[in-house]
Amino acid sequence: MESRIKSKLIEMHNLQADYIKRIKKLVNFACLLMAEAIAMSKKFAASLFKDIKNFNFKA
Repeated sequence: MESRIKSKLIEMHNLQADYIKRIKKLVNFACLLMAEAIAMSKKFAASLFKDIKNFNFKA
């Protein structure tokens, strides 16, 4: 009985470790996506400001 409880505890611990690894991977992926989105928005803003600066406002 005691060995069965120990084996179940070890199994639960291994599952928790696996879930923690998966969550870390997901968080890392989300951070990479956010960094990419920020970089894209900076590029878009820079090109937009460049277009506005080069725009001729004379009618």
